[in-house]
Amino acid sequence: MSTQRFEHVGTGPSASPAERTVKDSAPAFPLWPGVPAEHGLYDPRLDKDSCGVGFIADIKGRKSHKIVEDAIAILCNLEHRGAVGADPRAGDGAGILVQIPHNFFVRKAADFMVAYREPRTKLPAPSYDLWEERRGILTFTCSAVHGGLLAAAEFAQAFGDDDHAETYLRAAEEIRAGMDQYLWRPELNRFARMINVK
Repeated sequence: MSTQRFEHVGTGPSASPAERTVKDSAPAFPLWPGVPAEHGLYDPRLDKDSCGVGFIADIKGRKSHKIVEDAIAILCNLEHRGAVGADPRAGDGAGILVQIPHNFFVRKAADFMVAYREPRTKLPAPSYDLWEERRGILTFTCSAVHGGLLAAAEFAQAFGDDDHAETYLRAAEEIRAGMDQYLWRPELNRFARMINVK
C-alpha cells in the first residue's frame, strides 16, 4: 500500500498539532492547548473524535428535568447530526433516550383498557378499524388489548403491584373468553373480523 497520498500530512502551515506529530514521533499529550491533563477517569490519550455524541446523566441516578433540558441543548448544538444526516430528507434519527416511568404509563394505559369495555361481552368497546372504514368490536383490537393487558400484568408483577397485576390478568382472561364466545366462527374455523353489539 502506498503512503503517497499522506505525504502532505503535517507539512502545511494549517496542520493541526496532532498532524504535525504524525510523521516523526508518537504524539505527546496534550496535543494542543486547552486539552486537560490526565485526571480521575479522564485520559486524553483515549479521546476519540466523533460526530454527534453527547451523554448526560446524574452519577447518583437522581431523576431531574434538568437532565432532559441539558440533553436537548446537546442535541441542538449537534445540528449537523441532529436527525439531519448526509441526506436532509431522511436524517439519521438522532434524538435523546430517556428512562420511561413504566409504573405510571403502563398503569394508565392498562386501567383504560380495563375500563373501556362493552359491559355485556367484556370485549373492548366499539372502535374504528385501522383504516377508519368500519366501527365495531374488532378481533384485531381485542387481540391487541388482550396482549397489552398480559404485558401490563407482567410489569405490575415486576413492580410488586400484585393487585393491579391480578386486575389486568382477569380482564385479559375475560377478553379471551369473550373472543371465543362472540368472535369465533367454527363454521369458518377462524375469528370474525368484527361484530356489532346492540
